[in-house]
Amino acid sequence: MTADAQTTLSVTVEPQGLLSRLGAQPVVRVDSREHPARWGEPVTLAVQPGDHRAKAFYRYRGSKREIAPAGRTIAVGAGEHVRLVARVDGDDGAPTLRRV
Repeated sequence: MTADAQTTLSVTVEPQGLLSRLGAQPVVRVDSREHPARWGEPVTLAVQPGDHRAKAFYRYRGSKREIAPAGRTIAVGAGEHVRLVARVDGDDGAPTLRRV
């Protein structure tokens, strides 16, 4: 990698059932800043190298409540492109935010 390579963090929020697509807005929060998202499409942000707190969730219009939140702290190296996907995994239906 070159010294001037851009360091990025990308988060994709997968749809979580039919109800999540009807009137619900996915949101990505990185280091306390919220970014509107689209179901299944990545939100890619330029970040400084280091640790970052990422969280994905959705909310219904007019609500501030975070529904199905999934978060983690992720280390991003200089010039690295880190990809995360928020999805419901397993039988318990708990959302996770995994590196891919």
